[in-house]
Amino acid sequence: MARKRRRVKAKKDEQKSTTGGYAFAEKKVEQTSGKPAVKPKAEVKKTETKAAPPKAKATAKKAPSSGQKMGSFLKEVRAEVKKVNWPDQERTTQSTGVVIFTLLVLAGFMTLFTMLFTKIAGYLFS
Repeated sequence: MARKRRRVKAKKDEQKSTTGGYAFAEKKVEQTSGKPAVKPKAEVKKTETKAAPPKAKATAKKAPSSGQKMGSFLKEVRAEVKKVNWPDQERTTQSTGVVIFTLLVLAGFMTLFTMLFTKIAGYLFS
């Protein structure tokens, strides 16, 4: 008995998402056996071509200066930093202690292995 597989197909939405990519409007789930699904041929619909509306005259806007860009960037950075969930002093002290302890233990192991390999190399090559 063939196992049934579940296929998920997504249809792209016509509108772009806020991040610039395409949002997915709906997902269609269908059950198929081991054979690939046969898609029916879509009918080609003819649409009437409409004349494009006249374009509005572009108003000349000045590009923002580098100082304005920097100011805008710093405002956005300040807003993001306010959103950060900063740890309290106790948690920071605890984490710092764990890091220092780990560094000391690893430094000790490296020192021991260096001394051991130095003595082994001295016996082999002397």
